[in-house]
Amino acid sequence: MNYKENAEIVKKYLDEDDWNYDMDDRGNAIVFRGRVGVSKSVFSVFYFLVAVEDEVVQNFVSLPISARDKLAEVAEFITRVNYPLKYGRMDMDYGDGEVRYHICVPIEAVKTVPKETLELVMKMPNTVLTKYGKGIADIIFKDVDAKTAYEECEA
Repeated sequence: MNYKENAEIVKKYLDEDDWNYDMDDRGNAIVFRGRVGVSKSVFSVFYFLVAVEDEVVQNFVSLPISARDKLAEVAEFITRVNYPLKYGRMDMDYGDGEVRYHICVPIEAVKTVPKETLELVMKMPNTVLTKYGKGIADIIFKDVDAKTAYEECEA
């Protein structure tokens, strides 16, 4: 099965779950981009990019703010968040301060297990960023230190 056929699995899921997105064929992967409305978060929207290749499905969800002015504190916070995570990871681009969550699964897992597996790949980033987004916002806007922000998110 090639990436185009694999992308149909993701497209079907996105359409059935009423996601709004743009789709782009890059010649070796299909990329879906869009915005996800968020509830119970300090943010009203996250931005997502899903790349479907021959072997994997990757989902990246980004916060709508930059950590550019607080790179060290946010990097410490992300390290604290990532350590106990079982699925995926948070990332930060030191160039522009973009903070995102990334999860990746083999396409075979998506094709051979129940729809809930793809749902995990698609919704886990939103869940994690909803939980920890306030901590990042507190670091950036309220000068809260990384340890305190993390502990408040875990409380």
